[in-house]
Amino acid sequence: SVSAFLLNRSSDLSFKYGMNLKLNFSHVRWEGETFYQDIDVQLTRRWTKDFRLTLMYMNQRYNKTIVEGEGGMVRSNIFIADGKYQLAPKTALRAEVQYLTTADDQGDWLYGLVELSLAPHWMLSVSDMYNAGETELHYYQGGVAFSTGAHRLQLGYGRTRAGYNCSGGVCRYVPASKGVSLSYNYNF
Repeated sequence: SVSAFLLNRSSDLSFKYGMNLKLNFSHVRWEGETFYQDIDVQLTRRWTKDFRLTLMYMNQRYNKTIVEGEGGMVRSNIFIADGKYQLAPKTALRAEVQYLTTADDQGDWLYGLVELSLAPHWMLSVSDMYNAGETELHYYQGGVAFSTGAHRLQLGYGRTRAGYNCSGGVCRYVPASKGVSLSYNYNF
């Protein structure tokens, strides 16, 4: 995995509030087979003291057969826009939209998220992931989380797509589900 900062805040092209341009490349290969590869370019610019926008393009190759047992090589192009507006010193609103286009697997996907952060304890979010290709299904989620110290309690409702979910470097298979979820985490 290689990452490069092409433009940073101290550059003459970084504008008043700063701008970063990053290029990333990852390639995972085992015994002559490509498991995963991506190349992406990411532009982050702070437009005002309170608003930051990140735009990203990623070209991705994922060997679904090796990782999941079937499906072949999935080649996709992903476009992402992520904006964050600081409403008050402890209140932020973040919105994200993504579009994944591919001729492989289940076709194109759209994703949208709106998240309200009321620091230091509360987080509210709603999202929808829509398959615009094969299934035309919506995978909507809504949730509220409360954190204090090392404790985090989260309550959510929605529909989860079956597949691998990776978080913090740990990947696990998650079955399809619909309904209420409750989770508690303690960090020590």
